[in-house]
Amino acid sequence: MKKILLVLAVVSSAMMADAQECTWGIKGGIDMTFYKLGVEDVSLKINPGNKTGFYLGVVNNFKFAEQWGIQTELLYNYAGAKIGMGEDFINAMNASQDPAAEPVNTGDMKISYNTHTLRLPILAKFQPVGGLSVLAGPYFAFRMGGKLKPNDNVETLIKGAMEENSLSETIKYDDIKDVCSDLMGDNLKKFDVGATLGIEYAFKNGLFIDARYNISFINKLKKDLDYSAFTDYVNGFEGMEGTISGETSVKMKDALGVQPKIRYSSVQFGIGFRF
Repeated sequence: MKKILLVLAVVSSAMMADAQECTWGIKGGIDMTFYKLGVEDVSLKINPGNKTGFYLGVVNNFKFAEQWGIQTELLYNYAGAKIGMGEDFINAMNASQDPAAEPVNTGDMKISYNTHTLRLPILAKFQPVGGLSVLAGPYFAFRMGGKLKPNDNVETLIKGAMEENSLSETIKYDDIKDVCSDLMGDNLKKFDVGATLGIEYAFKNGLFIDARYNISFINKLKKDLDYSAFTDYVNGFEGMEGTISGETSVKMKDALGVQPKIRYSSVQFGIGFRF
């Protein structure tokens, strides 16, 4: 990451030296994120629910000719994924295991994974007419953190199961949620590289609006399944120190029998101002 930032700093300095015009500004907007979960060499695809977040940051525009330039941005992006299961789906799953099972009234159950990411797009900018521009180029991103957020129905179901099995005094719901968040974060790649395509319209007073489509080039899942957060949690109980020892990771394909993959894309709509 340090090497990438160094190269970008050198490139930016060179662009500023050669640019006929250099302007900077601020921008922000909404981000609609889409994830696709699939399996390598298998046609299976599952689409988790899209999640709407936001982004904000700074933008620099280096103009080299009447219609051509380079635009770089540094953005903070709050986004993520959402997985939902309706009570009809849950009852169907229960019936498949026990046809005599009574329907349960759980309500819709949703779990969100919210991420905090720094994104650096470097875009070629073509201005064919007036304030209209077309932008395209790569982006580099670094995920700073993430958190699982179950909705109230999920929390009620888990807490009810814990009380039914007399576990609520020993195991805390918030601890389970934190361990699951750590497991998710440990098994997702922090770095991301992809492409951005967008359009922009700039008004003469400095205000501009834009729309973007971003698509990742990489599988977001690591090849090794890291379950150290779980082993640390279990070993942390009094009297259970060292209960689980040895390796804390295994090849994902060995553990699951398949190699899952997660692909990411997003659509953004924003507004900004150049000084």
